[in-house]
Amino acid sequence: MTEPRTLLAFAPMINCEATRCVLEHYRLPYREVDRLFGWANILTLFHGGYGEVPVFYGSGVRLSGPYPIVRRFDAELGSPQLLPLEQPLRGRIEAEWKLFHNGLSSGVAPLAYYYLLPKTRAMIKSFGEPISPIGRAMLPLIYPGLRALLSTLLRLTPARIDDCRTRIDAILDRVDRRLAHHAYMVGDQLTLADIGMASASAPILLPRHYAKWVPPMADLPSAFAAIVAETRMRPCAAYVDRIYAELGSRTAATAASPHTTGKGVVAQLE
Repeated sequence: MTEPRTLLAFAPMINCEATRCVLEHYRLPYREVDRLFGWANILTLFHGGYGEVPVFYGSGVRLSGPYPIVRRFDAELGSPQLLPLEQPLRGRIEAEWKLFHNGLSSGVAPLAYYYLLPKTRAMIKSFGEPISPIGRAMLPLIYPGLRALLSTLLRLTPARIDDCRTRIDAILDRVDRRLAHHAYMVGDQLTLADIGMASASAPILLPRHYAKWVPPMADLPSAFAAIVAETRMRPCAAYVDRIYAELGSRTAATAASPHTTGKGVVAQLE
């Protein structure tokens, strides 16, 4: 039996979640190795990556992030494609992918970390859950530096978070209007645009199959819990749940093991 490929990831990262969704769509077996942000970026350099997390490698494949994986396996595996060749459909999907994966995620990630990073004990547990025992043991010492690094890179200031809220609301309003008349973001079947929307919004919608990467609801700051509750009232929340279900959602495997994902997918956290 061929060894599954490896996904080197920083577990809660939106780019990593989008990659998991893509791999689930193609039913590609893989083992996930999670490392902390910064260290994971360095490790990608030893596996054909360029500092971008995640990197998917093995059996002649070395691909950084979801978009290169889609280009490779859409061509290799055929229908149904996440990024069909025909225009103008492809152009519309690519535009929506950029809106969600770049625009929406650049609002959601800072917003989530602004509220979550100060919850030191809860975040040490959340970050430590999927990494190695050595990493878990070191995390209490490392966490202040990691928090400072993420705060600096994401520019976590109140003014920045106000801008993020405005951007998120504008994009989600647009999505809700689309869902009033259509089942998918583009066309009449699941595409990369839907994966972009689902993965980028997951940290503020907390669908069941993403919520394991953040502290449980009881440990969330009240302000952030209120944002999640408000966002869950939108039509896009049911849509995101449906997209995860359509992808396979790793439901049965997650129930069996918190580190097993999807049909034919193996996640091994070293």
